[in-house]
Amino acid sequence: MKIIYAIVVLFIFSSCNSTHSLFLSKNQKIVKSLRNSVILKNEFTGFVLYNIDKNDYIINYNGNKYFTPASNTKLFTFYTSLNVLNDSLPLLKYFLKNDSLVFWGTGNPLNLNPDFTSNKFTIDFLKNHASHLFYCDDNFQDEKFGSGWAWDDYLYYYQLEKNAFPIYGNRLSISYYNDSVAIYPSFLKNYISYIQDSFDYWRPWNENNFVLGKFPDSTILEIPLIIDNEFIKTALKENTKKEINDCIYSNIDSNQIKTLSISFPDSLYIRLLHQSDNFIAEQLMLMCSFKLFDTLNTKKAIEWSKDNLLPKLNDKCRWVDGSGLSRYNLFSPEDMVYVLKNIYSKLSWNRIIKLLPSAGYSGTLKNSYISIHEPYIWAKSGSLSNNYNLSGYIQTKKGNRYIFSFMNNHFLQKNKDIKKEMEKVFIYIYEHL
Repeated sequence: MKIIYAIVVLFIFSSCNSTHSLFLSKNQKIVKSLRNSVILKNEFTGFVLYNIDKNDYIINYNGNKYFTPASNTKLFTFYTSLNVLNDSLPLLKYFLKNDSLVFWGTGNPLNLNPDFTSNKFTIDFLKNHASHLFYCDDNFQDEKFGSGWAWDDYLYYYQLEKNAFPIYGNRLSISYYNDSVAIYPSFLKNYISYIQDSFDYWRPWNENNFVLGKFPDSTILEIPLIIDNEFIKTALKENTKKEINDCIYSNIDSNQIKTLSISFPDSLYIRLLHQSDNFIAEQLMLMCSFKLFDTLNTKKAIEWSKDNLLPKLNDKCRWVDGSGLSRYNLFSPEDMVYVLKNIYSKLSWNRIIKLLPSAGYSGTLKNSYISIHEPYIWAKSGSLSNNYNLSGYIQTKKGNRYIFSFMNNHFLQKNKDIKKEMEKVFIYIYEHL
């Protein structure tokens, strides 16, 4: 009887061991493919795969090394916003005194923003209030550009100014059609000059004067605006038909101060993650700062998030902005898994797959990783020159879910070549794990 028992135990142990060895060989095959890839050999690559159910890494290749994350940074902005803003979006801070309404911006990016349909709450509130209006901006304690942003990108849509009272999405929108030009906001048409012998546009560093060349029909241009106090007051006057006075207040009773808010629209998060909107990312961090400290400062919101929401980060990374535009940002693949684990714990799976882009189906991943003809990757991409990263969730054909982070820095190839190598790994995981 003892001999039979020993044989059974040995058989079970051998079976478990062979299964474990098979699983290890699958993982080792992935690591080997990364190491031996001709495409990836001259770059810096990190890849981690995390088993959600077992709470453990099953692949960790350079997972603790630091990478320039680009827009993968938005995952940290997203998680911070989920916790700080909850389901309420602050639109305006104000108080009433006699016949005056004194107000401050909260960083709310919806004001007359052409990317959103519900964009007039604040404007209508000011327009319909029977009071003299006084605009204050002393709660903005930040810079219009983030630390480490490229100064010569001031002319491009992906690097819009950040401020306390965004309006029109902080940009001039121009559409060409039927040999005509549509301008938004229209009152800026007097600040535009046209030249016929150019196929480009230009705006000086320090003023809202624009030079437009000749563009074919269906062209859409989005040019950053300088958003200073004078521009904000002019824009508000244009839309409320009321004078906007300079800030004046004294002896404020804190009990008099109110915040105008609305329910948080998921469209903001979808814009953040599907379109990887840098402007939305930066304004979300400013709104978090407003909610936490009654001032708008990105650094303060980041430090609070690291201390209170993501304490394992501490000083183990470098996080400097909300969007990932800065090359000063440094995160490891393990950092990405950390924030994705927290997101997974906070949100339902149905909400996660709604808010994150799906490979082959939506957002920045609509035309990527399309070999599998069903949704299987939901993730945030991040790209800067010579850098491409993807971090998120993958679900295999067996229904198993994993968190992954695939980070690639310092390559000279085209992004599409890097993506092809990444897709080989994703397909293998989908088919075998």
